[in-house]
Amino acid sequence: MNTQTIFTKRLAVLSIVAAAIALTAALTLATTPAHALGKGQVFTAQGNTYKVIDYDADDDDPPEVALLKYGATSKKPIIDSVTYKGVVFEVEKIGKGAFNNRAGHKTTKVAIGRNVDEIGAKAFFGCKRLKSIDMRSCECVDLDRIGGSYVIDDLDIGKGAFSKCGVKRVIVKCGRSDKAYRNVYKQALVSRGLRSSARVVS
Repeated sequence: MNTQTIFTKRLAVLSIVAAAIALTAALTLATTPAHALGKGQVFTAQGNTYKVIDYDADDDDPPEVALLKYGATSKKPIIDSVTYKGVVFEVEKIGKGAFNNRAGHKTTKVAIGRNVDEIGAKAFFGCKRLKSIDMRSCECVDLDRIGGSYVIDDLDIGKGAFSKCGVKRVIVKCGRSDKAYRNVYKQALVSRGLRSSARVVS
């Protein structure tokens, strides 16, 4: 048996072993009960990909995940919670570039729920079809009133999160009718890429 034949056979064996390992890993994830998921593990539900941020089955606090990639068919998603194998996970974060893909770019309206308190960099980059962004419930923008004026206390939104996003007059709902509040709220979002022509309403 020559060296070339031996090498070819060894390569074939290694390929089979690698395929078996990959299959085992996939089956393990597929059969892993939700309560056994640990921090950092990834799963897919309703077309979306999530990463576990915090989950302790013995803890009374609800488990939390980050939305890594939006892949659902809905053009009007509500990002707040997701159910996986009977367990309800709160979506605490919209990850970096989560909507910057084919499915996300088809989105026309998005509601960012009360559980979301962080939006990653370029999360909605390129979502040019967005007509409405409902942020009334989330805590990604926190404004304080000091000396009669509103100031940004905390802004948990990554750089360029809303760059190249939305139609020319995209509407952002902030939940407050106070004009001064809405103006500062808009400044916060514009600093993260939102169009200056956007309208921030209550």
